[in-house]
Amino acid sequence: MAADQRAEDINKVIVGLTQAGKSQAQIDSALKAQFGLDSVGSAQAGGVSPMSSSGNISLPTPSIYRDACASSYYASAKWDFTSMSALSSDAPVGCSVVMQNVACTMGNEDGFGFSFNRNVSGVGASSLATWGITSFYPTVYNRADIWVENADGTFYSGQDKVHCKNSSTNGGAACVTGYDDYSFYHGSLLYSFTNPGCGGLQAWSRYAHTWSSASITGVSLSYPAGLSISLSSTSNAWQKGSSGSNQVTIC
Repeated sequence: MAADQRAEDINKVIVGLTQAGKSQAQIDSALKAQFGLDSVGSAQAGGVSPMSSSGNISLPTPSIYRDACASSYYASAKWDFTSMSALSSDAPVGCSVVMQNVACTMGNEDGFGFSFNRNVSGVGASSLATWGITSFYPTVYNRADIWVENADGTFYSGQDKVHCKNSSTNGGAACVTGYDDYSFYHGSLLYSFTNPGCGGLQAWSRYAHTWSSASITGVSLSYPAGLSISLSSTSNAWQKGSSGSNQVTIC
């Protein structure tokens, strides 16, 4: 299910305001003004603990919005890495300035998605944006593809890359001055649906990061299990989950 124009337009506003350092309340206000979206539900305590965590990524609580005019809903989730130096330790050997457009992949693919605590229906479009911390990796919407998307949520995966700092000394087989950008440093995911069903509805996001030879070997997205990610290794990979979104009670 590729992103339609409305889903991508909404996500572009979320991305732009996030990059401008706006608060979640300011983002909610802008979505209301520009698209008629109301942030729905009440905040919930607690959440999902990471199976294997990293302190170098932030997973803000997902949000759920209602578009009263279009009779539809949107779920939004984001991530932000917090340390370029920590990511540099995962970087591949042999990534130099002369190779950076070819060989600077960070192991295998990373993945991000979210699941609901129950099924929804009328799944529409989704949109995932990723960007780095410098102009080398600008905001784009095609660095990752849908692995699975259904009435229980969505999950994308894509090849992450690092950028070696430009230096005349970096012409050989290794990046000797370090790395200054990462293509998946930030991300924003938007998912639309028309019918949330009856009862309380919440969303939880999860990010999986791999490097070296580790990889994502499987993804399961189903009710009531939620989003489950299988990794080939726990020594060169980790995954982390967010706390639960605002809870929407319908019917």
